[in-house]
Amino acid sequence: MKKCKNCSYPFSWGDVFGSNISGFKAIRCKNCKTENSPDSIYKIAVILLDVGPLLLFGFVPAYVPIALIVSVLFISPFFAKYELGDKKM
Repeated sequence: MKKCKNCSYPFSWGDVFGSNISGFKAIRCKNCKTENSPDSIYKIAVILLDVGPLLLFGFVPAYVPIALIVSVLFISPFFAKYELGDKKM
């Protein structure tokens, strides 16, 4: 799982998942209070993994896009990349 860039405090899967479903919000470290923002390449990768196959393959049964989006959202916290943001206390 991912860690804070400042103090190496580990983020939980739920923290990263919550960041993803709330529009890639920054995660504030519980230890040092530093904000860690998702890397822009990570954001693009998740969006392309969600939307790309739908654009390539066109119309498919309704359950396929839903299953694809849900699977990407649940797997994406494992390959998330974060950048160091502002330190706020």
